[in-house]
Amino acid sequence: MIKPENVDLQKFIPKAQRQAKAMGAGALAVNLINGTDTYMSGSSVESDIAQYKELGDDQMVEYLTKLIDLIDAYNPETHVLISLVGVSREAQTFTLPIE
Repeated sequence: MIKPENVDLQKFIPKAQRQAKAMGAGALAVNLINGTDTYMSGSSVESDIAQYKELGDDQMVEYLTKLIDLIDAYNPETHVLISLVGVSREAQTFTLPIE
């Protein structure tokens, strides 16, 4: 299980905010295993859902479907979404206010 208290989520807010302004509403996905991150816009997540459905990867479809629901519900002017991805592709997404 991902333990968000072990991750400084605040350090990702500026990057997520910049990416949201450049690419539209989306989420910054942070890979806790290798330390990389990537911004996923709503349209890229929708495209990924279709690809994973074709591959029959139900775990990724479930994660991405929940993520797109969060993307649709948040306001990128006041908040950012940061999704932490850990071992075995477990993920937890947080909505954080922009200060």
